[in-house]
Amino acid sequence: MVESLIEHGYCTRKESATFESKRCYDSLPKSFWETYSSFANTLGGTIVLGLEEADGRLKLAGVQNPDKVVKDLWDLLHDGHKVSSNLLVEDDVRIEEYEGLKYITVKIPRADRHQRPVYINNDLDNGTYRRNNESDYHCSVQEILEMGRDSSDSSIDQRTIEETDIGDVNTDTLSRYRNFLRSNTSTHPWLKESDEEFLRLIGAADLNKDVFHLTQAGLLMFGNDYRITRLIPDYHLDYRAYVDDDQEWIDRFNSDSGLWSGNLFDFYLEVSRRLMSACSHPFKLRNDKRIDDTELMKAVREMVLNGIVHADYLGRGGINIVLKGDRLTVVNPGNFRIPPAKAAKGGYSDARNPMLMKMFTLLGFVERSGSGIYRIYRTCRQEGLPEPDLMEEFDPSRVTFALELKSDDDARSAIIRLISDDNKISIDDLSARIGISKSTVSREIRKMKNEGVISRVGGTKGHWKIV
Repeated sequence: MVESLIEHGYCTRKESATFESKRCYDSLPKSFWETYSSFANTLGGTIVLGLEEADGRLKLAGVQNPDKVVKDLWDLLHDGHKVSSNLLVEDDVRIEEYEGLKYITVKIPRADRHQRPVYINNDLDNGTYRRNNESDYHCSVQEILEMGRDSSDSSIDQRTIEETDIGDVNTDTLSRYRNFLRSNTSTHPWLKESDEEFLRLIGAADLNKDVFHLTQAGLLMFGNDYRITRLIPDYHLDYRAYVDDDQEWIDRFNSDSGLWSGNLFDFYLEVSRRLMSACSHPFKLRNDKRIDDTELMKAVREMVLNGIVHADYLGRGGINIVLKGDRLTVVNPGNFRIPPAKAAKGGYSDARNPMLMKMFTLLGFVERSGSGIYRIYRTCRQEGLPEPDLMEEFDPSRVTFALELKSDDDARSAIIRLISDDNKISIDDLSARIGISKSTVSREIRKMKNEGVISRVGGTKGHWKIV
């Protein structure tokens, strides 16, 4: 059932990141185009013409000549001097009526990456907008450049960096990579090649006038941090682990420490190892091959890999991976190249860094293109976990992917089972036996006590009672 937009003369919605109202008596307001650009460059949204603010609400005022306004709208949409791209089809613009007052709804889709940035008045620098909560704002030069990079079908990670040569390769990292490939495909013909030719074949290097140079993907995957940051200044990798809401981290691994290479391949391997150790069911290694993998552990590694291959390394902020209690969060610079809902369904692939994707695929770390986010969602359903949180932010452009590694039901069932076996069991013992933090145990016990599921008899030296 479709919710009515107008009830008792007032709009049922409030202005938000995807909804905007504008007064419109007999002509299209100039500010319409700023919001058109901002919705197109952000998440899409709906503009309603014919509303005005009254008593902190949006009141229906009506449009005097809606047919003329709609005609002017279509005329300007087809004027390249007014707007760079027309994203609308006929059904996106509708004239509605409520108790004799007419108003216009305009549904603006999120622009495809090939169409962004969408700008107005034939002015890319000053006519490009994005949405921030309830407001439109001028895009910065950095944001315009980000959208411009994404609009091209030529991937940035394939570009050759002429300031590089074979001396910029960390030989230990390359040796580890070749060993993983040998373990995955022992007869792979590229293993017989020299390091230089091997790097060229996997997309990590290229020849320019017979001179060897690394590609951006090759430098990120096999370089050293001090060299990467000179050529890609905003490059940064950071992993931190916390005990629930504690402010001090208990484990950290970051690219600028100077204690390791600082490249993507070594970061992925080490962070995967630490995450597996931190989780209650770590995988085992046999001859550098993973065995006894659980679906949840695969989803954890997939989240890390997803952040690496989809990051915009020329953007701001770097890759940040945080394990806080039982919640894993992966944040990477750049926005989605396809709508998040589409990515979650699977079958669609549009990696920002296809050469990085290729390098990980060769090792068997990527099972099938376009299925990564879908597999994470599927695993959560199978394991009874909450659906992951997937969020885009703008200025700076960031994607945040968060996953709960334990379900409340699992923790609750385990607590009740252990209390049944030993009604004097302590919080510390419950935490150790279940494999979750003490604060998580305490939180679940508080919930169950408030719900009347369990109670405490006799204070600290007493015992638990299952109600």
